[in-house]
Amino acid sequence: ITRHLVVKEEEGNLSIYLAVPENATDLPRLVRFQISLLCNDIEKSIYLDSQIYSFDSPKEDQGFGNMISIDKLNKEKAGFCVNNTIQIGIFIKSFAPTNSSSTNISNEIIPYVGLKNQGATCYMNSLLQFYFHIPYFRKLVYDIPYSETEPICSALQKIFWKLEQIDENINTNPYSSSSNAVSTQELTKAFRWNAKDSFTQHDVQ
Repeated sequence: ITRHLVVKEEEGNLSIYLAVPENATDLPRLVRFQISLLCNDIEKSIYLDSQIYSFDSPKEDQGFGNMISIDKLNKEKAGFCVNNTIQIGIFIKSFAPTNSSSTNISNEIIPYVGLKNQGATCYMNSLLQFYFHIPYFRKLVYDIPYSETEPICSALQKIFWKLEQIDENINTNPYSSSSNAVSTQELTKAFRWNAKDSFTQHDVQ
């Protein structure tokens, strides 16, 4: 889906927005998106998720203001600007038009939130959730002895445990907030992935 990425300096801070190109006439205008400012230290990367927006006007921008101060952005030790270059990640999901207003859709509560997408980790997330729902495999993961030298196993055990907590919460509250989605950052860090790796498509194989 083609969108213009608008990067601005506003009151000493970096702001990033999406806009529909003026010559676009048939693009889906109802979208949900994530904008990320990537850091060399993946845990310090900034991930911001939007509500579902309706781009009713080609000149209408939607996004996030004041993501980070320009002073902090320019500090080499902060890890955001390397060789005078910053990395911005973007994930966009489009929705078919409905009779409902965008405001009503934005407030819709969706159960079974699963795992957070770090940018392009959807293949990995789908595989993890597939294995999570195999009770025998889940038991095998839990039975792995804890070891500081095996961070991948430990991270996977934590992910499965947190997913179980979501299932238990849904039993009492069928409509759980998306803020309860489980992070996979500890696992990808154990893979020794950096922020760029998390925004690189990795085939499910």
